[in-house]
Amino acid sequence: MPIGLNNIGWKMYFINGSWDIIVVVLIAVYWVETKGKTLEEIDAIFEGVKHSDIPDVEQIRTGQATIDVGAIEQQLQAEIPIIKS
Repeated sequence: MPIGLNNIGWKMYFINGSWDIIVVVLIAVYWVETKGKTLEEIDAIFEGVKHSDIPDVEQIRTGQATIDVGAIEQQLQAEIPIIKS
């Protein structure tokens, strides 16, 4: 910026503003929305492959899939050693 301001003066502000507008348009068009998604769903968006067998949040919310919480708790108990004091 300082070199541009020294060489072309106030016109540098138009160049900078134009660049900012281009970046905002690119973000609006190409930005991937990840709000409300699990890490597995985000991984599937960016990698193209889902690395987990956990159903998507949207499927659970709409009733298309269910999660057996008891089985998950048993699996965690088996995998994680319980530290007793």
